[in-house]
Amino acid sequence: MLRNPVYFIFLILLGVAAYGVYYTNTAAPLLNVARTASNQAIAEGKVRLRKMLEDSETGRQAMGSMGMPSTRNQSYEMSDMNGAKTRAKADDPNDDDEL
Repeated sequence: MLRNPVYFIFLILLGVAAYGVYYTNTAAPLLNVARTASNQAIAEGKVRLRKMLEDSETGRQAMGSMGMPSTRNQSYEMSDMNGAKTRAKADDPNDDDEL
């Protein structure tokens, strides 16, 4: 049971927000943005964890014994909203598209 008024007000605000999302039919775009943001956060977390492991001697030994490649001199790609990988035009010599 809700006895704390702060929780009750939060529940009302959550209901108003859910109604607004339903009324404006923006559930799919919001879920897409949330999914893309979480995927980018996970990718960035993996990069930072790998860099941290490369900086410590114990981490390098563990990565070497597991056969993991180094991240040095690798380029990273950003994902667009549809999940497709994109790169800068200067990085892709085979891209003949013009704007």
